[in-house]
Amino acid sequence: MICPNCNASMKKIRMVGDITGMGVYLVNKEKGLLGMERRSNINTFVCPKCGKLELVAENPDVFS
Repeated sequence: MICPNCNASMKKIRMVGDITGMGVYLVNKEKGLLGMERRSNINTFVCPKCGKLELVAENPDVFS
């Protein structure tokens, strides 16, 4: 992936945001107690030159 700010090559990184070590993910839950929940992991990229972050859903089709 190329950085849109400075055209440097972005590096794939792992972003962890909770104490379980499972990382961060996207969630879309339907209303109600038994509503279906859709999830996707996030692919995270950082530019080593300017620090820009890019977040890309690993499975965006689960939200359609």
